Amino acid sequence: MRDDSNHPDPEPLGQIDPREGESTDTSWMAPDPPPIPDRIRKKVEPGRPNLPQLPKVQVKVDHRWLRYGFIGGGAIVLGLVLALVFRGSPFDETARAQWQALCTDYAKWFSPLEGSIEHQDKTVLRDVGLSSVVDILADAEKFDPRFIAERPGSNLAAIGQEPPASAKTPQAIGATSQAVAALSRIEAAFAKWPTIVALESHHVMFKDHGWDRAAEFVELHLKDAPPYGKAPVGQTLMKLQRLEAQTTSIAHAVKLLEEELAVLAPYNDPVFDALAQAVRDLDHEPPTAPRSQTNGDAPYSPQLAGLTETLGALEAFANRFKRMVESDQWDTIDHARFRETGRAYTMLAQGEHPHSDIFRTWLAEVDNYRGVAEEDWRPAWAKQQREALAQTTPPLRKLQAADHLTAKPLANRIEELHSRIDSVLDSPNQEGLANELQIQRNLIERDVRDTVASAEKLEQALAAQQTADQLRATTPLIPQAGKRSPAIENAWLAERQRLAQKLEKDNDLAAAAADLETARQTLLALNDSNSPQSLPPAATFDLNRHDFTTAKLLEVLQTRSAEQRQATFAVALGDGLPIDTTRWSKLQRGYAKQLKATEALADLATRIERATAGAYRLDDPAVSTAEGGLAAEVDAGKKSALMRDPSVAEAVDPVWARVEAITAVAKSFESWVPLYEAATQSHEPALAFAMWRHLAEVDWPGRSATLTAEFALQKQLTQHARAIAQRDRERGEALVAELAEARPARWLLAMNAAGDQAEIDAIAAMAQSMNVEVQGLPIHAQFNVRLYRMQSALGTLPTAPGPQRDAEILTMARAFSDQVRAMDEDPKLTPMLETLDGLTAQNASPREMLAEAGPAARGWKAQAHDGGQSVTFTRGDWALTFVRIDPERGDPFYLCTTELPVGLAIDLARWDGVEDELLAVMPERGEEDTRKGPSVWVHGESSLEINPRNWLRTPAAYLNDLTPSPPRPDYPINYVTAESASYLAARLGCRLPTVGQWTTAMQRFPVPPRTVPNLRDTTWARHAQHVSQLIQAGAPGIDWANSDVFRPATNTASADPVGDFHPINDATLWFKPSPRHDDASATPVHLVGNLAELVTLSPIDPTPLIDDEPSIDQRRDAFRREHKNQFAVLGASALSPASLNPTAPQPLNVFIGAKGYADVGIRLAFEVPFVSPARQAELALKNQPYLTP
Repeated sequence: MRDDSNHPDPEPLGQIDPREGESTDTSWMAPDPPPIPDRIRKKVEPGRPNLPQLPKVQVKVDHRWLRYGFIGGGAIVLGLVLALVFRGSPFDETARAQWQALCTDYAKWFSPLEGSIEHQDKTVLRDVGLSSVVDILADAEKFDPRFIAERPGSNLAAIGQEPPASAKTPQAIGATSQAVAALSRIEAAFAKWPTIVALESHHVMFKDHGWDRAAEFVELHLKDAPPYGKAPVGQTLMKLQRLEAQTTSIAHAVKLLEEELAVLAPYNDPVFDALAQAVRDLDHEPPTAPRSQTNGDAPYSPQLAGLTETLGALEAFANRFKRMVESDQWDTIDHARFRETGRAYTMLAQGEHPHSDIFRTWLAEVDNYRGVAEEDWRPAWAKQQREALAQTTPPLRKLQAADHLTAKPLANRIEELHSRIDSVLDSPNQEGLANELQIQRNLIERDVRDTVASAEKLEQALAAQQTADQLRATTPLIPQAGKRSPAIENAWLAERQRLAQKLEKDNDLAAAAADLETARQTLLALNDSNSPQSLPPAATFDLNRHDFTTAKLLEVLQTRSAEQRQATFAVALGDGLPIDTTRWSKLQRGYAKQLKATEALADLATRIERATAGAYRLDDPAVSTAEGGLAAEVDAGKKSALMRDPSVAEAVDPVWARVEAITAVAKSFESWVPLYEAATQSHEPALAFAMWRHLAEVDWPGRSATLTAEFALQKQLTQHARAIAQRDRERGEALVAELAEARPARWLLAMNAAGDQAEIDAIAAMAQSMNVEVQGLPIHAQFNVRLYRMQSALGTLPTAPGPQRDAEILTMARAFSDQVRAMDEDPKLTPMLETLDGLTAQNASPREMLAEAGPAARGWKAQAHDGGQSVTFTRGDWALTFVRIDPERGDPFYLCTTELPVGLAIDLARWDGVEDELLAVMPERGEEDTRKGPSVWVHGESSLEINPRNWLRTPAAYLNDLTPSPPRPDYPINYVTAESASYLAARLGCRLPTVGQWTTAMQRFPVPPRTVPNLRDTTWARHAQHVSQLIQAGAPGIDWANSDVFRPATNTASADPVGDFHPINDATLWFKPSPRHDDASATPVHLVGNLAELVTLSPIDPTPLIDDEPSIDQRRDAFRREHKNQFAVLGASALSPASLNPTAPQPLNVFIGAKGYADVGIRLAFEVPFVSPARQAELALKNQPYLTP
């Protein structure tokens, strides 16, 4: 079991309160940045804290729930006793009805509602006064009929129709009743929400006034209202509030207008009728559905906008007229006669009444209002602009489905234009504002056109991107695998990739489709061997009609013919489509010639097979006698009498024709070795010698692989020559001598044709075996052989450094320098000779060499920056950058800018073949992993592996918005011990930094201003509180949030409160990945925060940990005993309590810390190395390149 003496279980979490009277050491932070003015603070730094000031916050614990728990428990026990005594029918009709109602409501509206509620929706519910809904939803899982019936996989409709037995128990009946009551409370809460009540009242008012379309618009939004609506809860509630504000304004205006019309009705029927008709005619627009919303925008309706605008104008006009008719000027009017006959209206209008002037003024006001309403261009214009914007709806929906980030700016822009149109409609149509309205009109029309065009372009770009993605798919040109041409298929895929890139740039779908079809037809024609645009089919032969010798040759020819056809296609298609017709014609003719030569060779092979039937070898004694005579006639010459025999002539001609044909084909294919080998291994020495002689005269390939193969074939030819010497001594010895004399020449041809350093190595290594004398060779060949032998000799020296080894190296370097000077001078060798002279001189001194430092000493490639101020080491896909630090006291050193990634640790073991050793030095290798904190790695069967189990945490332990992504290879390795950290550092040619070095680095590279370090913050506090609640509720498999966190050995649990955290937020729960630094600008990151880092009190050499002997367990234990009190921890972590000073070294007991800690990792360091002159000379010789002709 795990010893948790240094990892005490934390106290439960309670309410998060600021801690008072405490301070945090912030000397490790950079000075405060200048303050940001308040007027721009929100825009520049929304929610960003002033990082250098990090007061701590304490999570306090409230134990009052224990008292309430006892009281509640007693009540529950009493209730159960009473239920047992006075129980009725366990499952009667009432219980059945409740069960069926719960199943129906849960499936119909509660489950969708609960599933759609996000954290932000809960905030909105509380803000609008619906906190009770949030409280009820906290127990949502208890309302699930499947949970109550203990039937998690059941169908709701099925168990609702026929309740299972588990739903009929007293406990289930009680739970059902509670669930039904809870759902009813949710329905009642929404139904009594003041906003919905007001909207329903306004909906009735709109219907009563005949404003059906406006009423329908309100009804559309009420249908979306929770709990039955399908729209997002938070957005819907806020939109309903904004809609209620509009309808309330309209209702207020209606109330005032009705009061004024009630006053006007007794005075003037015609005017009253005109006003009343105007009110009834307001609802003139067609109904519209709620527009696509963004947070902060109210629902828009032409009806509501028209009502708001016109009612205000009518109410103001009616109010003026009311004041007029109630004035003293109207006292003489016979209101009864005026109302009954209407003659007073005519009299006033015609000027027959003393007050006609006043009345005509009022009539002019009515006419002016009507004229404005009739001549106002804005409603029709707004409708036209909205119809134009409606064209953006289809492309916007496509963009939202494909890429909501791209669609969001367009949606915002459309919403903004609707708001600007509303602003124009809401502005008074006065003469003084006419010019301003016209300017706004022109600007909006322009922006609407631009927006519509942008939507079309984005839609076209989306279609182009989707088509480009389809083009990048590896779809073959020819469906049948047996009929495909690799070269043509590669060209097809390359053309699709090219068209995809072109399409992403120009978005021209039509051009892309046309180009793709052209490419398809072109390549299909090439693939069709019967097409004049293609190549004839490759040569094929019946391999079964001949014996082994000819069959093998024919097989090689057949293979080479097929390869040549594909190679011709590849050359033709090498520059892509379209194909150069002139070049293609030349390639077709060249292929036709090669095909003809191949077929001719096959024919000659068949003829010679018949001619040599029965002969074991061409120089076999059986055919050298007068009876056979074939080989003898070949040797004796064509003037022999046997040549006059037609059968002999027929047999001799194909022999030489075959040799010439094989040579010609070999030259065409540039691959003569298989044919040559076939002739040699098939016991046809005459044919093989003829080929060998001919190849000495042509452009021999001369590569190292060819030279190796040819040298092996020469050995076989030598054996044949010695066999011939047993029958014909003079001829056999001549052949042996001929072969021996040719080897150096062939070797020099290969040396001259060598393409790279590795090939020269291979050729130089063969110089001795091929009897090559160095003296007399060209300068470059002499030098290359001597350099190869010098480098080989250096490789035989003992690996352990020392004076004797240095002396041997300097002696060898002087001898090599003298040998090179003895050759003719070559300017290319002057720098090397000057370097060796300087290093072998008596006054030569050591110097710094980064090529021998740190990871470079373990085979990594080093690249220095800024004259060695920083250096980047690379291997594979990994890069590690170190910065040079020159302390005021002590030697300079290099410190890694990042913490060691777990993926690199795994690759190090794989590269060195020590996966088992890494497993042995890492903690927790037992069958059961007892770690309780977050971890990026686990033990695999044969190697360390990236943790696949979500940081070793139970998924239920995370809040939805705090679930971190799984660990990746670039995350820093944690849970390291002093031995495993030192072991990994040694594998990289480094060690752990000392306390002094880490402190110097911290002083030089403090946390930058406005940078939030990854420390224990409010994100961690939310997670910790959630975990505490789960543990108190009895959730299984949940560990405390601060489990396995490193704390100083002197601290106790009470000194490290669970709730101790910094009031900052970096939005990271666990750890951040180690960034890849590979340039001169890189500086150390995460010196404070992320992971705390292991350091040593004084420099410790970790190389004994990677020695071959003794066993890794013995090496580990010995290292632990020797350095048990020499390690410490610095830097603090994302899990460290806020009270921990990151710059104060905390001693680490290697035995107590043998299990590792969840928040402790590794940072590498190494000293600047000084290299002896002998080692410098050795490196200069090993890195010296070969010479070329």
